[in-house]
Amino acid sequence: MSLSLAAMQNLTANVVVDFDRKVASGGYGDVYKGRLTRNVDGYVGKVAVKVTRFFFENVPERIIMGIKQELDIWQQHRHPYILPLIGAYLHEGLPCAVSPWCNSGTILQYMKSARQGHEPELDAPVTNCNFDLLRLHCLEIELLSQVAAGLAYLHAKNLAHGDIKASNILVKGGVAQLGDFGFSVSLAEHTGRTSSHLGTARWFAPESLEEHSHRTQEADIWAFGCVILEVRTLLVPYHRVPEPAVPLAIRKDLPFERPKDIHPSLWGMAEVCWSRSPKTRMTSPDLVSHIEITLKYATLLREALGALSDIRLLALGYPNSNSRARLSLAAFVSRRDKNRFPDLILAVSTARNALHPQLAEQVILKLATPGSLGSPLRGHTSTVYSVAFLSDGLHVVSSSWDMTLHIWDIGTGQMVISPLKGHSGTVPCIAAHGSRIASCSYDGTFRLWDASSGKKILGPITAHDGKYVEGIAYSRDGTCIATGGGNNRATLWDANTGVHLCEMAGHTNWVMCVAFSEDGTRLASGSKDTTVRIWDIVSGKCIGEPLTGHTSWVHAVCFSRDDKRIFSSSADRTIRVWDAETRALIFDPLKMDHRVLSMALSPDGNRLVSGSDTGRIAMWDAESGAAIPIPFQERRERVWSLAFSPDGRTIASASLNNVALWDTTDDWRRYELGDDAKHLVELLKCEIPPVFSNEDLLALSTLTGSHYGRATLCSIHADVGFRDRRATALRLLASLSVQLAHDGSLITHSPSAVDSANVVITTIEALKLRLPPLDLRPVARALLPHDINLTGGLMEKLSTPEIGSPLRGHTYAVSSVAFLPDSHRLVSSSQDGTVRIWDTQTGETVIGPLEGHTSNVLCVAVHGSRITSCSYDGTFRVWDADSGELILGPITAHDSKDVHCIAYSRDGTQIATAGEDNRAAIWDANTGAALHEMVGHTDWVMCVAFSEDGTRLASGSKDTTVRIWDVVSGERIGEPLTGHKDWVHAVSFSRDGRRIFSSSGDETIRIWDAETRALIVEPLRMDETILSMALSPDGKRLVSGSWSGKIAMWDAETGAAIQTPFRDHGAPVWGLAFSPDGRKIASASKDKTIALWDATDDWKRYDIDDEDA
Repeated sequence: MSLSLAAMQNLTANVVVDFDRKVASGGYGDVYKGRLTRNVDGYVGKVAVKVTRFFFENVPERIIMGIKQELDIWQQHRHPYILPLIGAYLHEGLPCAVSPWCNSGTILQYMKSARQGHEPELDAPVTNCNFDLLRLHCLEIELLSQVAAGLAYLHAKNLAHGDIKASNILVKGGVAQLGDFGFSVSLAEHTGRTSSHLGTARWFAPESLEEHSHRTQEADIWAFGCVILEVRTLLVPYHRVPEPAVPLAIRKDLPFERPKDIHPSLWGMAEVCWSRSPKTRMTSPDLVSHIEITLKYATLLREALGALSDIRLLALGYPNSNSRARLSLAAFVSRRDKNRFPDLILAVSTARNALHPQLAEQVILKLATPGSLGSPLRGHTSTVYSVAFLSDGLHVVSSSWDMTLHIWDIGTGQMVISPLKGHSGTVPCIAAHGSRIASCSYDGTFRLWDASSGKKILGPITAHDGKYVEGIAYSRDGTCIATGGGNNRATLWDANTGVHLCEMAGHTNWVMCVAFSEDGTRLASGSKDTTVRIWDIVSGKCIGEPLTGHTSWVHAVCFSRDDKRIFSSSADRTIRVWDAETRALIFDPLKMDHRVLSMALSPDGNRLVSGSDTGRIAMWDAESGAAIPIPFQERRERVWSLAFSPDGRTIASASLNNVALWDTTDDWRRYELGDDAKHLVELLKCEIPPVFSNEDLLALSTLTGSHYGRATLCSIHADVGFRDRRATALRLLASLSVQLAHDGSLITHSPSAVDSANVVITTIEALKLRLPPLDLRPVARALLPHDINLTGGLMEKLSTPEIGSPLRGHTYAVSSVAFLPDSHRLVSSSQDGTVRIWDTQTGETVIGPLEGHTSNVLCVAVHGSRITSCSYDGTFRVWDADSGELILGPITAHDSKDVHCIAYSRDGTQIATAGEDNRAAIWDANTGAALHEMVGHTDWVMCVAFSEDGTRLASGSKDTTVRIWDVVSGERIGEPLTGHKDWVHAVSFSRDGRRIFSSSGDETIRIWDAETRALIVEPLRMDETILSMALSPDGKRLVSGSWSGKIAMWDAETGAAIQTPFRDHGAPVWGLAFSPDGRKIASASKDKTIALWDATDDWKRYDIDDEDA
């Protein structure tokens, strides 16, 4: 059987398909990966080929023609959010759809990957209880807005898709596209399947179950609501209902359950989509409008809150200020991307109490400073020659004389992966396309790298006869690479294979730079011979005469966005703008005072930026050539390269050994000290309560999707019931109103005080924050006169030092815990033989379980990014805390007998272990080499601890003694500390090394003078065996855990008990640890859980005292 495909691209001869490797199966066909061998409408390389699955032989010609007609319709409708049909492929005489290959898979596969931090849009694993939830909401809303826009396009053409579901929505480059348009419906009619031609059952609208129904736009809307559900839950609709029972569930009006943490606006839209009456459902234009508004406000909050989220960058040491707020504001002011956020007023007003009054005007002045965005990016060891932004606009790539490439996060200023190494000479130029980076070198080669992993994809490929390769560029579609080199030629290469395509010969000296036209048909090259030449990409021939006029080397060249102009910059101190058709200068050369080494055109084609050998950066109007005044600071170092971000808001410049980032917008001008800013200065000087924590902001940001609406919330503070300036709700709402006032759009309507308080509290409870807001007491006071029961219940729930629910995952007793330096991650060991790393904010295991030990893991210790663990299997191991990889071991210790305890020295160079051979041992932490054995105990050694200065080691034993050892010689210092009547389970030095703490099965903790060996205070008693003990980082508090599961806190100086209502584990507490910041305690128990406790007094502020009542 044969079929003519004259009406569309017949790709049968141009697509190579491996039919032995099926990559996916759908309801009506199987998908195979193919390779398109020629450029078709800009597509080449990997494609998807969908082969129809028929359930009968001898397919009638009319059926094939029907499918072909559907393919024709599909191909005719092109839209950014509709997966394009490239053409058709005939397989055994049957038409198959050929569409672009989407690396990210379906929208569900993409979202699952994004939540794990594997996509550029979400570069870290997502949790449900912090700022990441808002980032995830924004990504979900953005993808759904694209789907809605694609659907609205079809509906505007009077078409219905007929099979809207997540598996028919594919993602490529972070963009969602509707696939299987029309095709799936035609297949359902003709493949012999019993499934309806109206789509797939789980996504059916109720009316689709009726006889003689046909696909409608209203049914598409119902199915879109199901897609909203799928994107949040990653599950199909009615996932608990067997396939045959789905129609019955739909007929019974079985409601969909509201997913946890879905954005309220999305859920509201989904409910309207699921109206039983098709006429009352949203139309697709309404969907687009509503979802775009939701995206606008979610993005606004993400940016404003994100600006406050990083408190690590700068600490302003001003007294009398709230530290959390101070750090938040200080970090925000110092962020290199501060001007990317147009709503700085929100951040400043929220943090206004952070500042000493005299600092207020300085803050405004700093915000009103244009130009450089933060400190330069430093890491290269020599001159940086080239920069390029990645497509996400959030990362920049640089190359250097030091022969490496660096990839930077412009928000943090940090390298995101290790330097890319491989070139053996200077790397003068790089280019980026999608997730790929191309680099060229004086070693005579070019290479291709993966921007996400840093791994080499292609190369080294020798070019230009092994001479210097000076310039490199990608074509717009990413299929070709051009290079310019020291053999006086420009060369074209296949970007996927590295195959040489053609050489452009004509220059009489080195080719310094190359650039493709936007349509990909021409290449411009600039040379040391002072000319610019234009080449035909297909033939490799020079088009017309060279562009002459420069009197020195041409360092940079580029086409305008419409390809009608060519820009060139030269060491002759000029930039020339040429008419690409006539080759004439459009206006007089643009002049700089020194050699022009670099040049870049903005994405919109309106602005040109240039850099000189004195460090001056200038901006020009690309149309008129007029200089655009902008106060860029001179670098005083040669500016070798310039690049615009994809959104045109940021410029990166490369010079000496760093990369600088510059703001190209006028956003900074809104912070000039006009009337609004002066009013803000007065607000900054006001004496108002402490500001919101990020948790507070997140909780209340969720309200933007509620029926109150953002504008209404901003004015709640005007209500009489919220006159108490200390109220938590008042603080955020007041700060938002400042922002709104700045925009001149205050709303006067506000709900009642009790409604407001209820919304705040309900939202906070619904989020199940592990760390609740710092001060709910004022909220409770505001609510108390209206609802005493709700107030009391909330305070009772929060008036405990326990933080959230216990961490669960180990299958046997948890034996030990230790915090990592960030105070957020926690390491645990268990009798189940594993080690786990937890996120204490989410309660989830982030790495692990780490497996390798063959018996109970008794103890873990942490130093920096390293974790060491010891086991009853007679070994210890060292792990990487970031990757979970084993770094060292297993190292056999203590004659292969049980290893009970392990500890790091303060500087991390040594590890101490305690074993069942009655000895303590010291090891080199980097090599695992044995350094010393401490011999003297007469029974098992149960615990070890280094002094803070690393010169001494304390060990506690089953022989009831504590011994002190010299770390250098391994000799015992003085006589053993005696007094305990049972096993010594834990030992620790004070921070100044003058005291030693020991806990024992004799139900006591003893505090010894390290010099005299005498007891400083009477033994502290718990009336039961004390198994574990930990000293706070400031050395002021001691916490202990007992056999029965009780936890107690003590004053480490006086020995006095500190009354704290710790929950009883009800099982032995084997391990305790303070977080490095001293704010949290973790306890490990035989009950298989880890509990987290607030080590501060913050939890006490949730009490409602008699005065309040």
